[in-house]
Amino acid sequence: MKFKIFLFSILFIFIFLTIFPILQWYIMKPLPLNVAVIDKTVPGENFHEHLGLFWILN
Repeated sequence: MKFKIFLFSILFIFIFLTIFPILQWYIMKPLPLNVAVIDKTVPGENFHEHLGLFWILN
């Protein structure tokens, strides 16, 4: 009986620790960030190589 209670408590703590950050992220108000991408390896200003980065930041 004690083993079942222990197992249930460990399972509850694991589920709580995995769901809590997601719920906290949904509850938080949006925080605007100013981000500058500085990359001297791209020879032009078309930013085609950085589209994935900008997509993740949005």
